[in-house]
Formats: sequence, C-alpha cells, structure tokens
Amino acid sequence: MKQIRSRFSMAVHILSMISLGPLYSTGDRIARSINSNPVVIRRIMAQLKKAGFFDTKPGVAGASLLISPEKCTLLNIFKAVESVDGNQLFKIHKDTDPRNEH
Repeated sequence: MKQIRSRFSMAVHILSMISLGPLYSTGDRIARSINSNPVVIRRIMAQLKKAGFFDTKPGVAGASLLISPEKCTLLNIFKAVESVDGNQLFKIHKDTDPRNEH
C-alpha cells in the first residue's frame, strides 16, 4: 500500500498557520513550526498559491487565505501538492475472483 507522503500533512499545516494571520504565515516561521527546511516549505507554498488557496503581497510579510477555511477540503489540498495519476485518488483492484460472491 502506498503511503501518503509528508508533503500533504505539511500543506495542511501551512494552510492552518496562514489562517491564523500574517504574523504566523511567513515561510521561515512555518518552517520552524514544522521543523523542516524553509526551501521545502516554500516549494509547497508555491504549489498551494498556484492552486489558489492564498496570496501574498510584495513587501508585506505573511500570506492571506483566498478562500474560507470551511471551503478548504483535504482532497483539494491533496490534489494541489501530490500528483494523482489520471485524477484518480485510489487505485481500484480489477483482478478480483469472479467466483467469489461475497
């Protein structure tokens, strides 16, 4: 079974911090909170920004959400930071035993 990589959980953490306000939403502060390399955090933040979750302004520290936290779904966050083959989250096993009726 393929395990979801930590990029997804980091993305959820990043968006949670951004929702707290600009003071908490700088890349360096988020990296310290996650205990990760700031470069990794900035890459994930770039993916989330491209997906339309938040915006930043030049010369202003921090970020602000573009959508309400209630509208952020885990699936949308996952799709923003993880590659999904054929837009299919789960692989369906197609070689089941046709004789098994359970």
